[in-house]
Amino acid sequence: MQISFSTRFRRNIRRIQDPDLRRRIERAITTLQAAQTITDFTGIRKVRSASGRCYRIRIGEYRLGITMQDNVAVLDHFAHRSIFYRHFP
Repeated sequence: MQISFSTRFRRNIRRIQDPDLRRRIERAITTLQAAQTITDFTGIRKVRSASGRCYRIRIGEYRLGITMQDNVAVLDHFAHRSIFYRHFP
């Protein structure tokens, strides 16, 4: 699967200082790239949205927001769960 990164996602990732959390994010991205479709990835959940193409991945107390555009997964947002649902989708 093709993956692209939004500017907001890159900014959110730069702020992370925990090396264990960074490893877990990298592992999730690698697994997502290896998947053929979005539903092949285990642990992904659909988020209610107007477009119906938004998903999230749980990484401990953090959430990784994904928006599907055609056949490209756009990694759109990464934040603590207390903040994530306020800004995504």
